[in-house]
Amino acid sequence: CPSCGERVDGKKVCARCGKANEEQYKFCVYCGERIDGKAACKNCGAEYEGEYCPQCGVKSGKTQPRRSGDVTVHKGGAYARVMNIVSVSLGLAAALAAFVFMFFINFEGERSIFYYFKDSFQELKEVKDVVKGGYYSGAVMALMYMDVITTCVIAGGTLASVATFFTLTTVYSVLALCGKKKGSPVKTAIYTAFCYILGGALLYPFGAGELVGVKIGFNGATVAGLVVCSVALAGATVCVILSDLKKFQNKSFVVRWICTGACVIMGLVAFLLVRDTGMEFLVSDMSVAEGSPGVAGATVLGFLMELYPTKTILKDEMWAISIFSMVATVFVLAAIVFALMALFRNIRNSVEKKNGNGMLWSILSFVCAIGAMVFTILIAKQTIFIIDTTSGMGNIKMKITSAILATVFAFVNMGIAIAAKIVSVKHKETDNE
Repeated sequence: CPSCGERVDGKKVCARCGKANEEQYKFCVYCGERIDGKAACKNCGAEYEGEYCPQCGVKSGKTQPRRSGDVTVHKGGAYARVMNIVSVSLGLAAALAAFVFMFFINFEGERSIFYYFKDSFQELKEVKDVVKGGYYSGAVMALMYMDVITTCVIAGGTLASVATFFTLTTVYSVLALCGKKKGSPVKTAIYTAFCYILGGALLYPFGAGELVGVKIGFNGATVAGLVVCSVALAGATVCVILSDLKKFQNKSFVVRWICTGACVIMGLVAFLLVRDTGMEFLVSDMSVAEGSPGVAGATVLGFLMELYPTKTILKDEMWAISIFSMVATVFVLAAIVFALMALFRNIRNSVEKKNGNGMLWSILSFVCAIGAMVFTILIAKQTIFIIDTTSGMGNIKMKITSAILATVFAFVNMGIAIAAKIVSVKHKETDNE
């Protein structure tokens, strides 16, 4: 401008390299330094011009101020740096636990995850040889083939995803502890733990339960891995949250965090109940099988095969039970995935200090829980119908208490997530005003 000497295009010239940048830019796109030439105090992070910091009086050279998502330079001084190191270390511990214990995911009596790639197919072949030629062998084998193939895919996906994210977590953690920022180790640690827990949760419905009074659950190594991984991950998340205590003086921030905490707690309860969605099969008030629709459905088919080995008129009904069990299993798996996604969405947003509470995932989990409950009811009704119309036996019962509880708590979780979303939006609008 000939009158004032300023640039007429509105661009700002970098104080370091002299090149023009857009008006809204804070850092130079050519040299990376602040365009206004200000420095950032190494001790407290305050921006200033001069040799000494006006906030803490420390003499410091020019360093880049903390940018969004940076985990290596902290504005809170020594306390924030300590919390950063602790959170990175715990994140790496969670990822390490997930990676090590991943190889031992299985149920009591089995030692490793590799069972699903070989031994399970061998056992399937043995069962096929036993039921071969029976009137209902097709319905039984269809359900068992689905179980074996699905568990093999889940196990393979768990191995690949956990190994990948563990490698990234290790690399990012080393770089962060060395003062170099190339990625978020806590974020990838969350993904590592998520893949491990998700793999275990998806395998759980295919083996956990109770058969003729014998309870079956995860082996000790799997339980230990889930506990260690969860505790370390929770510790890392808490350290990230507490790294900036000043935010807790903000009422809106506290309210949003209370909502997030409620979503996490309720999401955990809903996830555990959805994971146990299933039914109980009783004969003369004695529990014969209790577990997921797949486990209980296979037991029901086996019981009916022994009860009516030659009744060809039941073939369609037996296939109906098999198909209902498959569909119910799919709904259970989907409900587990969505419930975990809602839970980890809250945890990830806590680490990244973002808004959001996994409301959509909670809604999807509730819908799938309803689907699982409906098809579980159909299995029960079909079984009772077969027995009543063929023999009139009155000592057969099917309980679906766990499926109903899973649906109820999935609904409560969805309601809390929606309420938390509404509260968060209102407080965000208040902050903007």
